[in-house]
Amino acid sequence: MNAHPSYDITWHYDSQRKKVVVTNIHLTIASGLAPKTGGGFWDAYVIRRSIDPEPAKDPRKFPYGRQGDVTGVDGNSLKNDYFPGSVGFYAHNNKTQAEVKAVNDYHGSYDAVQNNDGSWSLITIYSRYGVSSHQNNPTFGEPAWAEWGKTSPIATITLPKLATSQVHYHYNQAENRYYESRIIFSNIF
Repeated sequence: MNAHPSYDITWHYDSQRKKVVVTNIHLTIASGLAPKTGGGFWDAYVIRRSIDPEPAKDPRKFPYGRQGDVTGVDGNSLKNDYFPGSVGFYAHNNKTQAEVKAVNDYHGSYDAVQNNDGSWSLITIYSRYGVSSHQNNPTFGEPAWAEWGKTSPIATITLPKLATSQVHYHYNQAENRYYESRIIFSNIF
């Protein structure tokens, strides 16, 4: 595909709850025609909030030995099935170069998902792909289907960390004496 999403995401850190909170998402999907390199499969991706579940596997099977996509599937049917509740969608037919896209700016509030490395995922992009190496070879007798898997880019952030401590001294002229006061910053985020 030759369609690249860009996004402008507004978020803040809630220090009381120790969570990253997303409040606005604005998407654009710039596209251009990709080369014709397939038998008519609809390559697609859907962009969701990081808290939303992965799209469900399509239960429809590919016919044995057939190039292309499942009968009755096109960019509009995929959009109708997978775009509702999402913030972005793009589909491209790899034979005809037809494309379908949709965006839905998000204005609300949800907690981002914290990853094992301490970063936070704000949105997740899932790519549609055909499975089974046998989809075009009927001798194996195994039909194929389309699934959704995580792909890049996934919008993530890492919070900055401040120095662990600072020491400040002040001089009290009336007592002719120095006083030490410590300001502790310990991973405020």
